[in-house]
Amino acid sequence: MSFKNQYYLTETVYKNLYRGFSSNDSTITLETASKGTETLGPGIYFSTEFNDARKYGKYMLTANIDFVRTVSEVKNPSPKELEFMITSSPKKDSVLDTFGETKKDAMEEAVKSFQELGNEKDAFIALYNSFHYPNYARQFCLSMVRLGFDGMIVSRNDGSKQFIVYNIKKVQKISFKEVK
Repeated sequence: MSFKNQYYLTETVYKNLYRGFSSNDSTITLETASKGTETLGPGIYFSTEFNDARKYGKYMLTANIDFVRTVSEVKNPSPKELEFMITSSPKKDSVLDTFGETKKDAMEEAVKSFQELGNEKDAFIALYNSFHYPNYARQFCLSMVRLGFDGMIVSRNDGSKQFIVYNIKKVQKISFKEVK
């Protein structure tokens, strides 16, 4: 099931983003993705602020990220997208049981509850916390990519931005070096 063809988007390249590493290995895989201990869910985290990324290690990756579609803080997710994310979860059966008596009623209630959150960001993070956390971060990211999402961009109070990458093919490494 693919939703990518429904959207006509312009690719945007975000330049000179930073990610700190504690070791001299700049390998990026979804296996090393954040498990979502942050309130923003799983993914590969980058920052527009060097000092923010430096908190995570003395080795610094500088990269460009060419997102096409990002999770919205305004638009509501479609019921089909939510159903897809729920059915892609290895925990779907046990979690759906908490939403309703029959599978059909449970799915409808789950989709409705996530849509009521009002935007894709809040809905998908809540869905992750209900259906994927903590053991299925990689599965969540891969399912988001199948829906056509490359990641999420979050503006912070200090004016910086965090980029949470689901689609690691969108990361172009520029440099990797130890910072003193």
